[in-house]
Amino acid sequence: MLMAIPDGIEWAQRCARDGEFMLAARHWNGGLVLDIGDSELALSLHKGEPSAAACAGAGVVRYKAPVSVWEKMLAKVPERFHNDLTANVSVGGGIERSGDAVVHAQYYAAIMRAVELLR
Repeated sequence: MLMAIPDGIEWAQRCARDGEFMLAARHWNGGLVLDIGDSELALSLHKGEPSAAACAGAGVVRYKAPVSVWEKMLAKVPERFHNDLTANVSVGGGIERSGDAVVHAQYYAAIMRAVELLR
């Protein structure tokens, strides 16, 4: 079982209180979805303001992986290739990404900061 991670409400609150995330996410309309095994953790964004709501559409970036991969990614000190989402995807580390590539590139700093706030 995956270590305890916050629910969507707590995750959105952590992001909203974090200046680094808020700066990187400004103007983002869409969201970030993490498929953790059979569970989904969603962070919806409207003009950069995070909330815990389901999200879909062009501005949504989704990462999918088995629980065992997320355990490594969300460890306090992640192992090699599990400290960065793009590195993990590019080396076949078990995470799959979907969504618009441009949105992903534009908001990657916010995406990584949101993941860091789960650790």
